[in-house]
Amino acid sequence: VISGPLFQIDRNKINFTGDDVIVPHCFFKSVLAETHRGTLSMYSFIIPNRKTNKPLSDFLTKTTEIEFFTGLMLWDRLRGAKAEKLKATKKKSVWKY
Repeated sequence: VISGPLFQIDRNKINFTGDDVIVPHCFFKSVLAETHRGTLSMYSFIIPNRKTNKPLSDFLTKTTEIEFFTGLMLWDRLRGAKAEKLKATKKKSVWKY
């Protein structure tokens, strides 16, 4: 799991805490999971930093979108066409629990 803050300074007003720390507009999370058969799945989310009653699946996004907004390369040790396809695919639903 990789997660962190996401700032949308070009789109939203900047808010600060009392200590002049910038409050993130959103948070990102990317989960890489392997099945018992060795198949990889990647679930990535951008979640607004506010109260919501929406299901987690509403925040699914492509890993490449997170990379674009953050400038980070997530799961950079995964190589090849299959890895790039995983990163560029937005899951339709979250894992069953």
